[in-house]
Amino acid sequence: MKAISARIILIIFAALLCGWVFLQLKIICQMDVLLQSNNIHTSTSNVAAAADGRRRGRLRKGSNEGNKDLLQMESRLSSRLKKRVTSCRKQRLSSDQTEELMDNRHDGFPGILVQREEHEKDDSFSTDLNVQVMENKHLQRFDQCDVKCIVETHRGANVLHEYVYGTPWRLTTSVEGEQYYPQTLTIGKDDWKRNQFYGTTSFRSEIPRTYLDLNTTNLQSPGVDFSTAIKGASFLAKNCNSLNNREAVVIELMNSSFRVDSLSRCLNNAEPPEGVNMQNKSEIMGKYLFHLAFENQNTNDYITEKLWQTLESGTVPVYLGAGNVKDHHLPSNSVIYVSDFSSITDLAKYLVEVASNETLYNTYHLWRTQPLPKAFRDKYFPVSGDTHCRICRWAHARKYGLGWDHQTQSIKPTTLSRDVCIDEATALLHSPAVESWWEGDGGRLWSLPVKVEASHPNETTSLCPLNEEKKVAITKDVFRYVWSNDGVTDILLEGEPQKDLILRLDFPMKQHEPVYHFSADTVWIQDDKSRITLVIVAAVDRAARLIRRVQSGSLDIQVRKDSLPLRIRVIIEDLDLLHDGAKKMTMYYGQVMADDLRKPLELFTLVDESMAVVDLEQSVQESAPKEQRPTPIRPSRVLDRAALIEESARRKAMVSSWYKRHQKKKKKNVT
Repeated sequence: MKAISARIILIIFAALLCGWVFLQLKIICQMDVLLQSNNIHTSTSNVAAAADGRRRGRLRKGSNEGNKDLLQMESRLSSRLKKRVTSCRKQRLSSDQTEELMDNRHDGFPGILVQREEHEKDDSFSTDLNVQVMENKHLQRFDQCDVKCIVETHRGANVLHEYVYGTPWRLTTSVEGEQYYPQTLTIGKDDWKRNQFYGTTSFRSEIPRTYLDLNTTNLQSPGVDFSTAIKGASFLAKNCNSLNNREAVVIELMNSSFRVDSLSRCLNNAEPPEGVNMQNKSEIMGKYLFHLAFENQNTNDYITEKLWQTLESGTVPVYLGAGNVKDHHLPSNSVIYVSDFSSITDLAKYLVEVASNETLYNTYHLWRTQPLPKAFRDKYFPVSGDTHCRICRWAHARKYGLGWDHQTQSIKPTTLSRDVCIDEATALLHSPAVESWWEGDGGRLWSLPVKVEASHPNETTSLCPLNEEKKVAITKDVFRYVWSNDGVTDILLEGEPQKDLILRLDFPMKQHEPVYHFSADTVWIQDDKSRITLVIVAAVDRAARLIRRVQSGSLDIQVRKDSLPLRIRVIIEDLDLLHDGAKKMTMYYGQVMADDLRKPLELFTLVDESMAVVDLEQSVQESAPKEQRPTPIRPSRVLDRAALIEESARRKAMVSSWYKRHQKKKKKNVT
């Protein structure tokens, strides 16, 4: 016996060891795919996709953001041991295929392929991304939506955790009541700050979900026939352990003079009417004058099919549940609310009265022949239909800093225009701000005349929107460039001014809060709807100190002799009006575009087994001989794709050379 037991233990141990080894090999294999994709992306896709994306007016994420995505994927993979890809054999793509996949992911809108502001359609997916979606059971693409996206879904018990592919935002979605899942579905005040969002029955969630779809449900079906219907109420429920103790209310009604037939497992006291199908609840309800539409909890906004199916069946619901049900603007005199009565005894007496008076009973059906209240339709039509299409739209608006109408669940253009327009006679901006130049002496300012040679000297024409870079000489030794990309306005100042100048930007936002200095290079002004952010990268420290407020909506930027070259980015976005405290924090779009200006092009790679992210380009700049350092690519110039790929390859070779020398030095130091 001892020998047999020892063999069994040995076999179990060997099986566990094999399973552990197999699991480790799978994780290593998956990480190798991720690393391979990342290295190829940093070699050519980053620089080329950045300029190509800018040329098409797309939001460029940048390599820094890309590595964050990769590290987030790696972290989730290692912590939960979930499959991100199917198998190494299926996912082992060629270099060209992987480059195409990563270019599709990082060039333009990562993971959300959309109709952008310019209404430029982009409804294509790379072949390899199609393969990945088909083979990964967690990924699902939504081509049928007006804004297309891919959603990664992880299922739990009646609760889903969903990610819009390419974003850091997690949406916890469910149609269950939060009292049964308080740890998961309760919306915390600061959850949004941690990229946690919700799609629940609560209308406070980002993507409200309901049990009513007005597109498919006919609430105004004919009412039941008073003369033939049973003069009482039906009750259907399997759960006899409700959180609101609805069973006690049903029992008290049963003990009154009012008839209640409980036809399901909970509190069963009657057989169903002859000839009805017990699988068809609407048919059962339609046999009675009333139906007890009692929820299993009293949670705001948690209104289930118990109410909607009762109305659709043609009978009158007696409702117990959501405390704010009247805020949902149901048709007047369509529901009898338990909360309207001081006691269940009073409720029973009223139900008996209505059941014995045909005229009074029929008043509860008058609404069926009238249009549904506008407030009711405005509340429920926007949240009817496909939830995932609303998720795609919401993510797109948040990603691009666009307006999001929470009530209508739709994207709005920004309140302030992002169009970049110039006066062709002067080449100065007049949208999104009116640009003027000044010089001063002893506290006095006077305007500088700026004029270019116009093609029609007798006409004042406007170039709007601006689709190319425009250069103008402010003085004989100061030049200003302006261009538009990704929904922002970029201004570059170069030269060697003989005296200090003032650039004045007059924005259409006349009533706003005080200028807020967010950081050493960033300030913003905002009202109750919009935010205008100015990011300044200059040759001096704390460049934001160059900005002065003159009057409402006008900002002066000091152009000093020691501050050039100077880059200014104007970012316009709508405020997040749904979340408390959002007006005092940076938003995703503004942060991405500010970071993009500070570090327009970088090369990152993953080195060592610790997965540490190292800025190799900075190391090259510091260690390489001056004549071998990469030539900076000025962000005001958009090179053609071939030139950028060549430049990227040269930089990669330099990085590889530096890394090999670094490893040799490391080995020498160890020995």
